[in-house]
Amino acid sequence: MREDYIKQVEKELTVSRGIKKEVLRDLNEAFDSALEHGETEEQVAERLGSPREYAESVGENTGFAGLRRRKKRRRFAAICCLFVLSAVCFAVLLISRAMALPKGVIGQADAMTTIVVRSPSPHVSLATVLLFAGIAAAAAAVWILVSARVRRKR
Repeated sequence: MREDYIKQVEKELTVSRGIKKEVLRDLNEAFDSALEHGETEEQVAERLGSPREYAESVGENTGFAGLRRRKKRRRFAAICCLFVLSAVCFAVLLISRAMALPKGVIGQADAMTTIVVRSPSPHVSLATVLLFAGIAAAAAAVWILVSARVRRKR
């Protein structure tokens, strides 16, 4: 009972490592003291409240209240923005491809011409830039999602 309670409190705490260690040490001492005075672990846990309530009260007392929710909101906003940016890049890419003239046509000519225009330097097209920007934004969003889940499991 005691170990489960303390593990849950540790999981719910949104404070720095140093404060977290101190809180967990104090919590262990509270359990030890209560057991010495005849209380059971269940009574101590009931008196302290649920692990979430206890962690929130610690957060309020140390000034860390709501930190986890703010981080989640910022992470969610970043993911949404990256996915929107990715979607916009891909949409503009598709539209520019659909509106492009067929290869080999110059201006508004109706038929193929034999004029070839070449650039002396390497040419980076808008389509290439949009494709890489869209892929990078989508990859960043996925990376944020995966790293958030990995952190949550710890």
